Amino acid sequence: ELSVYDAIESAKIVKDCGVDVLLLSNPYGGNTRLSGVIDFFKKVDDAVDMPMIIYNFPGRTGYNVNPDIVGALLDAVPNICGIKECAERYEQTMELIGRFGDRMAVLSGNEFLGPWELLCGADGAVVATGNVMIKEIVKLYNIAKTGDIAKTSEYGLSLFPLMRTLFKSPNPGPSKYGMILRGFDAGKPTTPCVECEEPVKAEVAAEMKKLGII
Repeated sequence: ELSVYDAIESAKIVKDCGVDVLLLSNPYGGNTRLSGVIDFFKKVDDAVDMPMIIYNFPGRTGYNVNPDIVGALLDAVPNICGIKECAERYEQTMELIGRFGDRMAVLSGNEFLGPWELLCGADGAVVATGNVMIKEIVKLYNIAKTGDIAKTSEYGLSLFPLMRTLFKSPNPGPSKYGMILRGFDAGKPTTPCVECEEPVKAEVAAEMKKLGII
């Protein structure tokens, strides 16, 4: 089981490689509480001393870093500069923007909610489908940041079929395949992640062709 010491070792390696910001998930794989979450981030911060973004993905970790916990982390860990919010709770993202938008960047981690969160003040988005539809996601971001609801809806809906297809098999299988179709040497997913099935590959290719990506 990975520990905080594994996280620290990995963080030191990427810092030495020139990485500017850590994307750090809350502890997972075991029971914890607020003091444990704060201690985890503080130990990494004390050992590495570089900007950190909270990666809140309760669907994977089993623990939701809710806004009250985020507030406690901001008070306790000076290097926290943002959050990638993947709780799939629109109201939670809105609360983060309202309470802490002046203290950190609030980034959407969900392409299906991202455009609407951007319209309501999110600073940006970190989404898996951006690895495949690079220019398209940037264009969607730029439209949303103008505040034009109609254009955001129209363009966002045009990208929806490919977004949906890229999650028909567990991520990152479909995204890696899409990257390969674009000419990137993305390789195969590392165990326990798996390649997507042949029918999904065919759908990914078809939707990419419709958008003119390949």
